[in-house]
Amino acid sequence: LLAMNEEKCFEATEGENAVMLELKPDRQPVAVHIKETDFSTRTIPLQPGDIFYACSDGYSDQSGGEKSKKFMSKNFKKMLMEIYSKPLPEQKIQLEQRFTEWKGNNEQVDDVLAGRRQRGVMR
Repeated sequence: LLAMNEEKCFEATEGENAVMLELKPDRQPVAVHIKETDFSTRTIPLQPGDIFYACSDGYSDQSGGEKSKKFMSKNFKKMLMEIYSKPLPEQKIQLEQRFTEWKGNNEQVDDVLAGRRQRGVMR
């Protein structure tokens, strides 16, 4: 399982003993900025059964819950570990439901992106 957001890239192998690895990405905005530098190019070899998530930080930064706190990266990672083996339509439903439940009546604070790639095919 690989998941990437603005803060980190996470990787874990599929199966009962799944492990999530974290890789640090470039810390810079995608938009025009005063101090622009080139983004790093990385090659990550995917093996059969590996899963890759590309994510923005919008999910973990969303305010909500009983105390209107951020969802947090650790909760997002935990959720990915809980759903990664489910069929894609079910994952989408669970990601959307959990986000909506967490957000409640709060405004959405940022863009939210969570995409998945498995066995070399973008989904």
